Amino acid sequence: MARTPLALAPIAPPEPAAAARAYGADVEQFLRYVDRRLVPYMKRSADRVRDVPGLKHGVVTQIRTGGKRLRAGLCIVACEMFGGERLRALPFAAAVEHLQNFTLVHDDIADGDDERRSRPSIWKLFGVAHAITIGDAFIALGCLSILDSPYPPEVKVALMKLVGERGLEIAAGQAMDVNFRERENVDIQDYVDATALKTGAFLALALEGGGMLGGADEEQVATLGRFGATAGVAFQIKDDLLDFTGAKGRAIGADVVEGKLTAVAIHALRSADAADARRLRAVLRAPAGRTPMADVEWVLDLYRRTGSIAFAERLADRVMAQAARLANTLPDNEARHRFVAIARYLAKRAR
Repeated sequence: MARTPLALAPIAPPEPAAAARAYGADVEQFLRYVDRRLVPYMKRSADRVRDVPGLKHGVVTQIRTGGKRLRAGLCIVACEMFGGERLRALPFAAAVEHLQNFTLVHDDIADGDDERRSRPSIWKLFGVAHAITIGDAFIALGCLSILDSPYPPEVKVALMKLVGERGLEIAAGQAMDVNFRERENVDIQDYVDATALKTGAFLALALEGGGMLGGADEEQVATLGRFGATAGVAFQIKDDLLDFTGAKGRAIGADVVEGKLTAVAIHALRSADAADARRLRAVLRAPAGRTPMADVEWVLDLYRRTGSIAFAERLADRVMAQAARLANTLPDNEARHRFVAIARYLAKRAR
């Protein structure tokens, strides 16, 4: 299923801080419940991996890093929203978590990230060669979670097809992101289009699969997919903004060192004067691991001086407002309210 590019709509007013705190507490409680329910599935999956040095230990280590289970939570509430039993979505939610682990392990290799969630990345612990294999193992575990589920055969086929379709979108978005680093003319719409694939397609996968399991019709599944693509952009922008606080469990300015063209960087390149833009481009294109801290600090200061951080924050709110309008077309029940709360939490989270 091809998607149309994500066009940007006007900025909505910010949500009151008290309301954000209230739904955040409810979401975190729900996600802890999801995590507890997923434990047996993750353990069974780990038990299937052969105890080969550098493989099983790596898979178990990655599983134990946990994460917030946001995608699994979205999968479960999407199922509930259309009348499905919460537990019915768990095998597919586990598959989503395995596939998420696959992307995280490989992304850290591609980006040269030393840390993930304040811990050494898998490739730092086990080496690049083993890390690639560990990531590959999670693809197999994701497939087996679907195939070993109690779903009817036609549902398993539909879910596997969905994994393949969204997987190709994720790969395309990742390739576009890598290509941006060598391009001279990347604009915000380019970033939005790539991120709707790279990050949004994964959210779409979780939501569409959950909706299918709950009994959503074709049009409703498509709406869930559009929501995922849209909300994924807001989430990625907020995730990029965490680079300035160190809340991602990595050093402040790690994205600068890696040369990532985030929404902040793109805005700064287009807003700075010619001399500053040339210097920024040179810093972002420096060889990995060779960016002096003084250059990182200069870039972060430039981002503030050009208003690029504030721009990215407004852009994330703007995109999330679009996603909320899509959510308003879905069945109005308790599951939908939790669904929207998780999505907002995901886009506003502190870490």
